Amino acid sequence: MNRLHAVQFLIAGMFLLGCRGPAVAFRDMEPAPTASVAGNILTVHIGVITNIPVSEVWVHPKGKVEDHVVYVSGFQRLYREQSREFRIRLPASLRSQLVTVVWHDPDGSQVSVPVTR
Repeated sequence: MNRLHAVQFLIAGMFLLGCRGPAVAFRDMEPAPTASVAGNILTVHIGVITNIPVSEVWVHPKGKVEDHVVYVSGFQRLYREQSREFRIRLPASLRSQLVTVVWHDPDGSQVSVPVTR
């Protein structure tokens, strides 16, 4: 396979996979992410990536619940519009308790996300 075919193969693969890019840091979004709880649903409000000049970059969030903490992280995604709200259904054991939301940065650090009820 020559170099041209290899490059075409890589570009086609990126488009088919949604162009998932590097992880997004909390500080790279404007406005900063916030969270709100209504009933059994936690909604994380995601900002827009500000340090990239391309207008077609979206944050694709992922989250997991462990004990009383919801860990959220995000990855850059090209050409596939993402909602700026990320919803997580809280387990029954957490519905009446305070929940902590933490954004997991690419460098391993964690940033607390403000939560309103």
